[in-house]
Amino acid sequence: MPSVITARRLPFGCAGRRRRSSAWLAALFLALVCLSLTAVQGWSIYSSRKAALAEAHTATQNVARAMADHADGVFDLVDTVLVDVIEQIDHDGLHGARTRLREHLIAAATRTAPIQTLFIFDEQGRWVLNSLDQQPAGPPLNIADREYFNYHRLHRDGATRVGAPVRSRAGGQWVIPVSRRLQHPDGSFAGVVLAAVKDDYFRNYYERFDVGAKGVIALASDDGRLIMRRPFAARDLETPAGQPGDSLFSRWQKQGGAATPALREADGIERRYAYEHLRSYPLLVAVGISEREVLERWRKSAWVGAAGTAALLAALLLLGSAMIRQLMVRDRLQQELRAAKGKLEASNRSLQEMALSDGLTGLSNRRHFDQRLELEFKRAIRDGTSLALVMLDVDYFKRFNDRHGHVEGDAALQAVAAAIGGSLRRPADMGARFGGEEFAILLPDTDTDGAIAVAEAARRLLAERAIDHQGSPFHIVTVSAGVAVMRPRREQAPRLLVEAADRGLYEAKARGRNRVVAPDS
Repeated sequence: MPSVITARRLPFGCAGRRRRSSAWLAALFLALVCLSLTAVQGWSIYSSRKAALAEAHTATQNVARAMADHADGVFDLVDTVLVDVIEQIDHDGLHGARTRLREHLIAAATRTAPIQTLFIFDEQGRWVLNSLDQQPAGPPLNIADREYFNYHRLHRDGATRVGAPVRSRAGGQWVIPVSRRLQHPDGSFAGVVLAAVKDDYFRNYYERFDVGAKGVIALASDDGRLIMRRPFAARDLETPAGQPGDSLFSRWQKQGGAATPALREADGIERRYAYEHLRSYPLLVAVGISEREVLERWRKSAWVGAAGTAALLAALLLLGSAMIRQLMVRDRLQQELRAAKGKLEASNRSLQEMALSDGLTGLSNRRHFDQRLELEFKRAIRDGTSLALVMLDVDYFKRFNDRHGHVEGDAALQAVAAAIGGSLRRPADMGARFGGEEFAILLPDTDTDGAIAVAEAARRLLAERAIDHQGSPFHIVTVSAGVAVMRPRREQAPRLLVEAADRGLYEAKARGRNRVVAPDS
């Protein structure tokens, strides 16, 4: 049986390979090479772009971290001065004998910290002392309307408050107010100690970092207030809370330290941001770089690589096209020979199939059945599975031929074959004409119940056709069937299974025909 399967399949596979045009294969190979080169170059361009963005993100993240550390240090230093002032006030009082000394100490502190001026205001917001040791010109200073003053009046947490930049009422310059609450001995609000941090201190520091011509560095509070921005514009500091600062803080909450997608901002520039939150203060540093500037060098490299790949592809296509044309000429010369050979192989396959099938019923013939029985028997021994065989015989077939003629007899055999075909459900199951009016069904890996069910299905399908048979006591064409199932061993031969199924068939006839019998069940 293995030789039969090989005879069926190999010629078809060989013919299929021969039918494949060598020119077509060459064209496919050329296309695959071109696509591979394009894909490799595309992946290289994509990878280098991704690497450029990752490198830029790392650099901006480091800048943001350095600026956050710097801001933490600046505000810690300012806070130290404020705490020192509050301790001095708690010790001497606002109007004590050492007020003048305190003012000189405050003035000295301003020379070692980025502080422009130190102020002390009472609970009404009125100016009491400052490090300038003098009252600014004009009306007496009052900050009762300032946001930081109202914050400390309402909150007893004693925390340092970094406010949004304001224009100093003492000098008119932009300053960053850093303040702490003063308290009476009973804990009630006593005023505010304020340090006016120089506005240009952070601005000058930010200018030392290279973030590109279109880059942005921003310092904002968690509640959406912009503290400082590079490039500097006074209108940015005048923006109400909840605008740009809120945008930066909400982005940081969502993305943290992850690489951010490019964001098109109000100035029309797409930037990628890195964020770093201060350790000790509710402030956030954001560093944004222009995506166009970051990718400028990558674009040049990508264009050079793409141009080189395009030149190589053009050369490959030129040479490949010439080779394909030569192959097409050769293929045309061989076309008739391949066609003739294909027809011959098809004829051989048809003859082989005819040699293995029964011409009347279309089922496998006895020769094919014997080959399959041998093969399935060996497979069952190897796999340790069962093998079932059903032998069927048309009841009173000689009487049918005598009464109805051989033409009707052939039709009856075809009906039996159709019933057998209708009872099979698996590709491995096989129906065959064993000889004359006798048929066989080979069922690999099937137990007795399964084999009986198949035999009963075939018998029932034939009976349902109700083919007239006046020579039979059933008045229709019927079959008797014997079922045998065995788990073969190496010392056994396939004929043992056939003999067992024959015994079942003889017993079915002895019991009155038109039935299925499995003698060993």
